[in-house]
Amino acid sequence: MNLFEKEFSWLEFVDKCAEGQALAIISNTSQEKRNYLQGFLDAIHKKCNSTDIALLYDPDKDILRINSKEFNVPAGIKELLDSLSNSPLIINISTMNLRLLGALLKYLRFADFSKVYCLYTEPKKYARNRETGGDFDLYRRMKSYDPIQGYVSTNVENKPEKWVPFLGFEGDRAMQIRELYDFDDCVPVITLPSYKPAWQNFIIRENLSLLNGVGSSSIHYVEADSILDAYDKIEKLSNLYSNSLLRISPFGTKINSLGILLYALTHEGEIDIVYDNPIEDGAAISEDIGQTHIFDISEYIQNAKERE
Repeated sequence: MNLFEKEFSWLEFVDKCAEGQALAIISNTSQEKRNYLQGFLDAIHKKCNSTDIALLYDPDKDILRINSKEFNVPAGIKELLDSLSNSPLIINISTMNLRLLGALLKYLRFADFSKVYCLYTEPKKYARNRETGGDFDLYRRMKSYDPIQGYVSTNVENKPEKWVPFLGFEGDRAMQIRELYDFDDCVPVITLPSYKPAWQNFIIRENLSLLNGVGSSSIHYVEADSILDAYDKIEKLSNLYSNSLLRISPFGTKINSLGILLYALTHEGEIDIVYDNPIEDGAAISEDIGQTHIFDISEYIQNAKERE
């Protein structure tokens, strides 16, 4: 599949929208957490016939609340998407739980949207850890090592297993999975360039214990703000290690994680996603915001439909 990265700033996106066009925007955060997007939302509401849907997701119970109704995640997502089909759809993934995002993408194969976009706003500065005074305070706890629903591959051929962690700022997460699973090999991936200059140095420092155990030739790099670079990286690693099963851990950027989910969606059963399902405590993990990206992922969804 020949893919191109179709990316817009929010101003470019608003400009390309037709006057009065129907549009649905899905987010899983409260209005308070969506205030950073108020300029975009105001501009879209003014130009388009848009519907703004706030989902409340309970990651402990996998329960979705929509308009005061409660659903299990698969059933709730199907009902929601069925009610919105035929209009372009924007999914705001900025603070979206990866389990919820994975389920949304999975069910989009059975929906009928003219276009599907994902919106992400970069952090500009992360909040410091309130307990240790460390550099980052991203998650309060991990739910479990349950697989993301629909993104599991069983190693029925008993192939060697290569673990591919897309590393982030919390090295203990990667080490816990490394100790829990019996992987044959580790192929770490680091963002370069990162969202901000030198952020890759934090990643290396926080994951030094893991990186010391692998050769430098085994370390790979992806652009922090690219879906396609993460997608292509997995494709290249799949070809390079064609006799192994790749187990991917998306600890890195949300944009890279989206690329990983889209690869798994369009290559069902070919890779496995191993994840620890982190949960925020409701406090802001970033103190300021950076650039907003809007990605057109319609081709990926269409490709997944054609593979059904």
